[in-house]
Amino acid sequence: MFEANNWQGIEDKLNAITSELGRNPDRSLEHIHEARLHLETAFYYFAHKNNKMLSEIVGNPLLEQAPFQTPDKLREWALKVIVLLREHFESERLNSRTVLIQNVHEYINSNLHYVSLQAIADHVKMHPVYLSKMYKLETGKRISDYISRVKMEKAAYLLIHTPLKIYEVSTELGYSNAHYFIKLFKEYAGMTPHEFRDRAL
Repeated sequence: MFEANNWQGIEDKLNAITSELGRNPDRSLEHIHEARLHLETAFYYFAHKNNKMLSEIVGNPLLEQAPFQTPDKLREWALKVIVLLREHFESERLNSRTVLIQNVHEYINSNLHYVSLQAIADHVKMHPVYLSKMYKLETGKRISDYISRVKMEKAAYLLIHTPLKIYEVSTELGYSNAHYFIKLFKEYAGMTPHEFRDRAL
């Protein structure tokens, strides 16, 4: 469950363990200590597998608490550790995804004349299918949607601020077929590149 970041499942499992300890009158303090040991092992393993020290995430005071006398105290302690682990790794994952999206956008913006999903994936060292899924998950849009929008925005800028001919603008943005570029631009701006330039002037 830690591997899958199934935090609700982890909490449910913790509740099941402590409930079982509480229901059974034969459970001794030794059983509570044993349960703590197993939980600590899982916490340490998860942190170390992700190249982190557990003490850096949850703090030594929490790890060095005296042995617990009741299942409820064990649950309270373990839940604090789980919450801190979750906050740390979810924050880290969000930060890494934000950096990924920024890298993708920067690459696209710098390579509008020739950009493809495979080229972007190679740049960020990810499989193109996985990259597409990650991008859609984070932004709610497809990479191709972003590429098209940025190309059309760049086209609008070039049409207004440069003397480039329509086919030259098309080529500048990586479109080998000017008619296709004109069609896309009309869908974007509601008018042809010629009309857009004339209106701007």
